[in-house]
Amino acid sequence: MTKQLISIGILLVVIGSASGQHVQSQEMEKLSLQERVFVASKIYRVVSTFFPHLSQEAFDTQYRQYMSRILKSDDRREFDLISMEFVAGLHDGHTWFYDNWLDKNYGKRG
Repeated sequence: MTKQLISIGILLVVIGSASGQHVQSQEMEKLSLQERVFVASKIYRVVSTFFPHLSQEAFDTQYRQYMSRILKSDDRREFDLISMEFVAGLHDGHTWFYDNWLDKNYGKRG
């Protein structure tokens, strides 16, 4: 049950943030610094809550590296890929990061 909650929590992180923006498609390719930090902080909270057995020190080190990477660019695709990599680093088959925008713009066509 806990793993299902973390999956749902991380799944909703970017979906919820994108729905609050009323901008055109081209502008959606960029995420403001505030939006990137907001989503990252939600990921941190969810992981800290539902992964109580993680080494906090090791997780904080990984999170610092993640933050360093996402703060360098406002490109949404790059942010999504870095976030996917960070969440995948938890090595939990029931947890993922998903952004509808990425799937819609870069998903498999055909």
